[in-house]
Amino acid sequence: MHILGNSEWEVPEDDDFYSHFLESSGRLFSSRTDTYPLPVDTMEQERQRQMHLLLHHVVPDLYYGPIHSRLIMGKSIRVLDVGTGTGDWIIELAQEYRNAMFIGMDIVPVCTRYQPPNVSFQIQDFREGLSYQSRSMDIVHARFISSGLLHYDSFVGEVARVLDNQGLFSTVEWTRSLCMADGTDAELHAPHASAFLRAVREALEEGRSIGSVSSRIPFTLLNSGFFGSIVAIASYVPVGSWSECPRLRFIGSTYCDVLIAYASSMRPFLERSMSPLLVEDLVQGYVSDLLNIRGLFSVFCVVHAVRAR
Repeated sequence: MHILGNSEWEVPEDDDFYSHFLESSGRLFSSRTDTYPLPVDTMEQERQRQMHLLLHHVVPDLYYGPIHSRLIMGKSIRVLDVGTGTGDWIIELAQEYRNAMFIGMDIVPVCTRYQPPNVSFQIQDFREGLSYQSRSMDIVHARFISSGLLHYDSFVGEVARVLDNQGLFSTVEWTRSLCMADGTDAELHAPHASAFLRAVREALEEGRSIGSVSSRIPFTLLNSGFFGSIVAIASYVPVGSWSECPRLRFIGSTYCDVLIAYASSMRPFLERSMSPLLVEDLVQGYVSDLLNIRGLFSVFCVVHAVRAR
């Protein structure tokens, strides 16, 4: 086995393991592509793992939509998790639904501590398409992958191709912006955090032609002509420990930590088009606002849809 960084998580025995990584600015990135903006190292894995734990408190049973009813249908159910990251989502579901088969795909080897027998991981860049037979999947799940997608329309087409009739697509994205609990403009109350996130959006759009797709996903699915029964939910997640509700205070505090770690992960990408001093100022102001401004929220756009016949 290999141990990546200080992580306790095991990765596959593979003579070519380290060829999947490229070091830059003290972080590890995928060597397969230069379009994915985030690192793929231990620090980023821990951020993703923390986000996964956060979603336990935000998303019932780790999913929206009729996933449970699909997973109990029989042994032939096949689930594809696109951009699986740490693999935590499919590992947890695989332990509960042992008759279903789960496939996790990502651009680097997936680190796992325990891999159930009904789980397999594959290295693949989903921006190049999905290398699975048409109508071979019953469920396709994708969570927080839009920052690496140049053409979301093409991705939706690939999802439709690999899904069987009446197959389920489930996805979660975030808006890469903030809002206020009282409905006022976050730009006025948290100008530094808003400036950092605006810089991220502009860098993705100008440097990678990657726009914000979260609010457009339902329309993209509808306009594709492949999907029906489209359900979209806006989930408002507090940022910071300002809420008087213990549950929301815990969620907000945890999510604040996740977003601060996000700034660290995005720093090398931003420094490709900005001076390090400017990025440092943006990050410091962003972190200060997240820690001190009460009433901040972020929006998760949750969508699920059924593959039409």
